[in-house]
Amino acid sequence: MLHRDLSQYKESVYSKVVVYKDRIEFRNVGSLYGENTLEKIKNPEMNIEVRNKTMVRLIEVLGGVLENRHTGIKTMIDEMKQAKLPEPVFKNEREDFIVTFYNGEYPELYPEELSKNKKAHDKAHDKAHDKAHDKAHDKAHDKAHDKAHNKAHDKAHDQNIENTIIEFCATEKTIYEIMEFVGYKNRTRFRRDYIKPLVESERLKMTIPDKPTSKNQKYISND
Repeated sequence: MLHRDLSQYKESVYSKVVVYKDRIEFRNVGSLYGENTLEKIKNPEMNIEVRNKTMVRLIEVLGGVLENRHTGIKTMIDEMKQAKLPEPVFKNEREDFIVTFYNGEYPELYPEELSKNKKAHDKAHDKAHDKAHDKAHDKAHDKAHDKAHNKAHDKAHDQNIENTIIEFCATEKTIYEIMEFVGYKNRTRFRRDYIKPLVESERLKMTIPDKPTSKNQKYISND
């Protein structure tokens, strides 16, 4: 009512709401008023001319009926976007102003303007999806690469330590002497990670095999 043409020439003409299988069409009597354009009405910051000023002031005085001025178009666009539906189509004809809401079920029936928007949206969506996918893939690849690299590095490091121990134990050595030589301080971990595997693989021999924990225990290379 606020936006329709209420002149004597339009008194007998009704605004219409038409429901189709793919859309709802609102046809209001009267085209855009004054200097208003489709571009201007989509921008709530623009100064929009009002056709029925007296009616608008009356409703504003009553309060609770009229929301903020010039926010209706933006609200329509935002609500459709939130519902993941196509943006409303606004059409300014000579006698009427038409707003069409598509339900998204028959994209093949979209007008050319909406089809272009959908293609652009789908293209942007696919591009964003591909970018996110590539980023996730690269991150996973880098993580796997770093893990493999670290594992290989640790293995090579352990092998270097083992070879150093074997060379050092060309003559009998205590575990403390070996630890000091390779720079380790934690005896329990050192025994578990290096001495025990080397003994089990028979690269290293105990001088007192019957008493593995003897304080006089020494080790000598078997290579």
